Amino acid sequence: MKIGLMSLGDQVTDPVTGARASAAERHRAIVDAAALADEVGFSGVYIGEHHGLEYTTSAPPVVLAAIGERTRRITLSTAVTLAANLDPVRVAEDYATVDALSDGRCEIVVGRGNFFVSTYTLFGRRIEDSHELFAESVELLVQLCSGKTVTWPGSVHRAP
Repeated sequence: MKIGLMSLGDQVTDPVTGARASAAERHRAIVDAAALADEVGFSGVYIGEHHGLEYTTSAPPVVLAAIGERTRRITLSTAVTLAANLDPVRVAEDYATVDALSDGRCEIVVGRGNFFVSTYTLFGRRIEDSHELFAESVELLVQLCSGKTVTWPGSVHRAP
């Protein structure tokens, strides 16, 4: 059995102290927890991606790169990468960089991210287009991660 650590980067008020961590404190706590998870033998750390909400992890590859510098064994992963709203070329570049810096420990988990519809509005997209956006983005991302030269005739993915 494998055990992993997941954080969505949520910022909540501590029910005991009434204190609320700053974004910087929350990011540091996530990195520290991942370092401890690596020390005690967890298999992976999974960072969720949220935008425009009360969550701090809008840039999981940056957080995963910081974790990668503090760890040696743990898999660095997403929970999830919002493939329907992000540029797949940038996703491939960002996570390939994390993978290179961490000696091949990075993996990408993709999803549509339909739980918070406001994310689509924030990115200038429509939730009704999420299936098509997701399908095309994932197809391109898979090709980009293959290491082969890619020529892309896609029509859905373009800047909003």
